Amino acid sequence: MALFAIIGTVAQPLSGKETPQKKIGPNHVQQYLGAEHLMDGIRFQYFYEDGSDLERAFKEGKVRYQWIIGPRKGNKGEEIPYQSRIIGDNLYMVNWHESKKPDFTSLIIDLKNKALYSTAILHYGTSAEMVHFKEASIKSIERPAK
Repeated sequence: MALFAIIGTVAQPLSGKETPQKKIGPNHVQQYLGAEHLMDGIRFQYFYEDGSDLERAFKEGKVRYQWIIGPRKGNKGEEIPYQSRIIGDNLYMVNWHESKKPDFTSLIIDLKNKALYSTAILHYGTSAEMVHFKEASIKSIERPAK
């Protein structure tokens, strides 16, 4: 079976060297070795169509966030390990797992066009489980000095 990576609109086969290696961690959660933290030093604020507003910051391989406006106002997360991958020009795929909530979140962050696409399974495995699948606009971006 061939593995494919999408680069732009062209699918290309991956050799075994590009396939992430996995290890079994605590609670048998699979973790990728060599996770990339390409968003470190970036902080931004964004909002969803319903008016919900969030701040998100990446530092030293960890993400933190806080809901500023909307029904989830005050909800926050801190010191959450994340992994990321660059998938285009100022275009990143990012994900993390918050086992205590439990939530699993993935974002596509388009810094060039100030757009964000999010998908998450919130409170998975509980009676409050819900799927989040939304688009947002980035209001402001702070990047590290080069």
